[in-house]
Amino acid sequence: MDAVPAALEGLRAGQTGVVVLGRVIMGDIAVTLVDLIQRELLIVEEPADGGDWLLTLAAGTAARRKHGALLDYEKRLLDGLGEGGGGSRLSSLADGFGRVLDETRKALIREAAHQGWLRHLHHDQRTPKGEELAGHVRSFRQPLFGEVPPGAGMLVLGAMGW
Repeated sequence: MDAVPAALEGLRAGQTGVVVLGRVIMGDIAVTLVDLIQRELLIVEEPADGGDWLLTLAAGTAARRKHGALLDYEKRLLDGLGEGGGGSRLSSLADGFGRVLDETRKALIREAAHQGWLRHLHHDQRTPKGEELAGHVRSFRQPLFGEVPPGAGMLVLGAMGW
């Protein structure tokens, strides 16, 4: 089996879709939420009342310090989750979260343009730097398709915005 290429340094999970597709899909925002959970900035738990999952911002000095290292689209997403002062139930995101998702999507596109991956006026067009990065992302994900049952790779990677 060929070696899997190394992940690209500095490329956040939510940025891969915008680099490859030139646009943001829901999977890019979903994978950003997972990334924020893994980075311990967002806590997900099943409440005792048996309701759906609860997303809350991590508290404390370490979380505030990590929050300073966030990109604008990540901050907008976290700020939107914390607007009510408490946690957000997963089911509530589908109803009243449209404005936050739209702001997050726009900030993600601005970040990609700022990084030089997408053209400023035509966000669906990659720059030469963006083309090179998209090629690296594709070379990273290609071997992954051989590691999962047929069809499962498209389902998982599609949900991640790839």
